[in-house]
Amino acid sequence: ASRLQSLISKPILALAGTARHVTSDSDYSLRATTGGSEEIQSLNEAFNEMLHVIQQRDIDLSNEVGVRRKAEEGLRQHGDQLEGIVAARTEELERANEDLRREVQEHERAERLLRKTLSELETTNSELERFAQVAAHDLQEPLRKMLAFGDRLTSTANGGLDERAQDYLNRITQSAKQMQFLINDLL
Repeated sequence: ASRLQSLISKPILALAGTARHVTSDSDYSLRATTGGSEEIQSLNEAFNEMLHVIQQRDIDLSNEVGVRRKAEEGLRQHGDQLEGIVAARTEELERANEDLRREVQEHERAERLLRKTLSELETTNSELERFAQVAAHDLQEPLRKMLAFGDRLTSTANGGLDERAQDYLNRITQSAKQMQFLINDLL
């Protein structure tokens, strides 16, 4: 029993103790001691190989966690930068929109003023047109009378006017016709 205990039980108990330490401390660098029969040594080697694989995975996982943390930090910083850029751009766009609103209001105000001015100009032009027609009619009436009386004077005189009187009559008629052209051009 003592021989069996030293060959089988002690190495298995040592392996179990190592397994308890590894489990409680999460220390995968511990290794089971070799010794005992060939089967026990094979069990210890398999256990140690399993610990090595777990330790390597733990190291790889720690490295990956570190890489991910760095990547997350980089993403967070980049996100903060993007938020700053977006905030600045939003503020810039809001200022541009406000400027555009003011410009539109100014254009609308100018357009209202132009419409009002155009309406006033149309009214003034209409009044000027009526005035021109009345003035032209009132100005043409005396000219028509001067031409009519000049024609009567010429026809009643039948050459009885001396050359000087005939010249005056022709000048009056020509001036009246010239005035009539000027009034028509003015219209």
